[in-house]
Amino acid sequence: MPLAPLPKYGRPPVTEVVCGVYFQSLDDLQVAHVGSLWERLRRDFPRTETLPPLPPTLIANGPADFQIQFQFGPIEASPFPRVWFVSADDATLLQLQRDRLIINWRRRAEDSPYPSYDVIVAKLRDVLGLLIGFLEEQSLGAPDLVGVELAYVNSLHFGRDLTGPGDVASVVPFLTWRPPVGSPDPLALSGLSWNAQLDLADGEGNLHIGLRTTQRPSDGQGLVRLDLLARKFSPALETDAIWNWFDLAHASIVTTFSDITSRDVQDRVWERHT
Repeated sequence: MPLAPLPKYGRPPVTEVVCGVYFQSLDDLQVAHVGSLWERLRRDFPRTETLPPLPPTLIANGPADFQIQFQFGPIEASPFPRVWFVSADDATLLQLQRDRLIINWRRRAEDSPYPSYDVIVAKLRDVLGLLIGFLEEQSLGAPDLVGVELAYVNSLHFGRDLTGPGDVASVVPFLTWRPPVGSPDPLALSGLSWNAQLDLADGEGNLHIGLRTTQRPSDGQGLVRLDLLARKFSPALETDAIWNWFDLAHASIVTTFSDITSRDVQDRVWERHT
């Protein structure tokens, strides 16, 4: 039986997508190698930045572990930097450090179109293939993959998707705020934070859901940030097999987002058409 098509949206609230792989630390990778690698990436990523490395990444065992860190190897005395390769329109960001390769898509304007999951994961596949070939040419060895992740960040704006924190149930119905019956002066809900964890099918990792009130940095506008993050860690992952995992993670994220959010908002604001 063919699978039902995934929901699609004309104006999805997604503002960032993160798609990445983790590997055992490439201890022999040097800054000079990164410069040579950039020559092969420069057409798509004409700008670079150098930043401190991201900390060791989590392996979560429950909702409370949403940002716990897990160290794959010894901490470097002088950490190898994290390098950003940035597209000309500033929307696509490639991050490389010794233990991971990550593609970020970021919405840089309200009317910027979301390029689709297929475009983002295809870019990761191309760059990972290029990196593997480059490492082999430089006699640095193929990376041993140990983790994969896919994350969607959604921004639900006050005045567009919902009126404010107390109206969260209009978008996420099961988070209904019910003051005590008969309370003469119920307190107003001014902020919230909620986390959950789901297991992906067939032991393929976990899907973390995080929801919290925050503000847009550009102008301080209030919003609810809804994150859906799928991750899997394993001692050894086959490169050819991870693409099926990304498809599973994407389908799980899309269906879960549609399951927990209001169909009215999906149709009226986000323009759902399947």
